[in-house]
Amino acid sequence: MKTIVVYYSHGGKTKAVAQGVALEFQCGTEEIRLKKVQGKKPGAVDMMQKRKKGQLPAIYHESLNLNKQQTIILGGPIWGGTVAAPIYSLINHIDWKNKTVAVFVTAALFGTSKALAKLKKELESRGATVNDQKAFFSLLRNPKTLKTAGAHWAKDLKKQATDKH
Repeated sequence: MKTIVVYYSHGGKTKAVAQGVALEFQCGTEEIRLKKVQGKKPGAVDMMQKRKKGQLPAIYHESLNLNKQQTIILGGPIWGGTVAAPIYSLINHIDWKNKTVAVFVTAALFGTSKALAKLKKELESRGATVNDQKAFFSLLRNPKTLKTAGAHWAKDLKKQATDKH
């Protein structure tokens, strides 16, 4: 089973979780990178405002070769009660049919349930099977703790996959 962890991280906390998951799965990671607009990367507030208008940030999706991956573990932060806009930019550029996806989010305090449900619905509407979702609360947590938490969740994911077979 080919697995990859794909994530967007603005401040490093989502990256820490992604690294923990990848370590447990012994798989690679791909970070969603933003393209510069007028010489600079868009900020979180700007991306949230534009997303409300239906505009998503440009990302370097060409380098993300996910077609051969059977399982994608997708993660991003929660901004303003929704998953960060770069995750939705990626969703628009990938063929999700016949992919198994586990999703995770990092959030300071709240907003995870609705955001995860919306993300799951979007992926499933594009043909993916979402087999698990997880929220990591990141307020006052250091990257090492988040990395460990990601590895623990990955162990649970691996156990679920083994139990199904």
